[in-house]
Amino acid sequence: MFRPAAALAATAAALILGTLVFVQTQSAGAIVPPGQADVNQDGQVTAADLSLVASASDRADVNGDGVVDDADLQFVAAHMGEQFDDPAATVTAMPTAAAMATAAVGAACVSNCGDPRNFCDSWSGGFCDDFRRKASGSTQLPFPATGDPYSFSCMSSTNTASAADQPYYDPSMNRENFADGSAPALLPFPCAFSANEHFMTRIEDGQFGMATLRLHQPFDITNREGHVHFDIDLKTSARRYVRFLLSPDLTKAIVDDRDEETTVPRNYFSLFFINGRFSSSVVRDGVTQSSFNPPTTYVGTDDVRDHVDLYITRTHVRIVVNGTQMVSTDVADMEFDRAYPYLAQVSYNPCKTAECANNLQTFHWDNVAFDGPKLPMNSLTPAGAQDVIFNAYSATACAVNGVAAKPTGMLSDFRWQSWVVRVPASATVTPADVTCTAGGSGFHLWDAVPREFEIVKQ
Repeated sequence: MFRPAAALAATAAALILGTLVFVQTQSAGAIVPPGQADVNQDGQVTAADLSLVASASDRADVNGDGVVDDADLQFVAAHMGEQFDDPAATVTAMPTAAAMATAAVGAACVSNCGDPRNFCDSWSGGFCDDFRRKASGSTQLPFPATGDPYSFSCMSSTNTASAADQPYYDPSMNRENFADGSAPALLPFPCAFSANEHFMTRIEDGQFGMATLRLHQPFDITNREGHVHFDIDLKTSARRYVRFLLSPDLTKAIVDDRDEETTVPRNYFSLFFINGRFSSSVVRDGVTQSSFNPPTTYVGTDDVRDHVDLYITRTHVRIVVNGTQMVSTDVADMEFDRAYPYLAQVSYNPCKTAECANNLQTFHWDNVAFDGPKLPMNSLTPAGAQDVIFNAYSATACAVNGVAAKPTGMLSDFRWQSWVVRVPASATVTPADVTCTAGGSGFHLWDAVPREFEIVKQ
């Protein structure tokens, strides 16, 4: 709902000229961080922010009441001249279970899928993103956007049928399930996009596909139980489901369900929300140290977001869904204190079980957060260095400017694998500097072009 733009503009002009003064008010029970007044997120509240509200932009509802009106102008005016290191930050108590239960739990993701809209107002420490800065309309926009604190990879693991086949990279979108080679129409951004103040992943692969998001900020569990939160529709299926991964390693590839002994990456704690069950493992240096698959079940619903809370120490894990503890179990020592959180959707040919509909492949994510210290982005790469990461197909060796790269997991033929090499931060590196080969082991290297090339540094 919007007040007429002309009226908003007139009020904003009066505020800028100083002919109108608002006294700040706030509705009972509302919690609005002062940093919300910095609409354009440039670290200060100026007339430019008033102008954005007057234009009724996507970010104009700064007080989060669902209406763009004089109250939003009033809020900005009350904080004119203030500066913020982190415009969206505030530190208050974490939401209670009761509060979460009243925040549209189980509401179908139809229009405003970002509820609870201002989740981060009540999150303390660490990292939090409630995606309120994303467009509130239904237009699908690229995600992650430039500057977002995430790295995203979308790929088909691709075990081709024979040496005569050429590997393909993008998820096949039913490619292998239609005799005439046809496929359903793709969304503009089929693997990841944002709309309605949240983001979505969407893949369907005739073999095994994965859409993986790495948070740039590490999560620290040193001598404590750390808390991770995210909202996601936990669809109940064995062939299209959600994973959470915690790893000190960089990777763009994760475990393929058809070859689970091929651990990727080399060190991790993983959690599968698969077919209503909670399956997990701890892997160190490529060897599984412990795993659990308790009988506890939770049946999720398509397009209905669930609140997931994970409480993690190096040796114990608790899983809470919508305020109910589902699992509490000891695990083998992870032997790391800081790691990157990864969120993933995987697809194992769901059309085999008649799960082909496009909506069944679309997962809605929101309110991603973890507690603890706020560490620098990509800080598991030492200062003065940069990590170069890329994917290569069926390679047995890769190098960057002659410096040998290491695979992030066990090598396997007919697979895309991630490779990483650390070089000085001052070095200039491009995809053209990557070379990969197949050795005498019979591996097939049809495509030596690196994919998902990324430079990671502080």
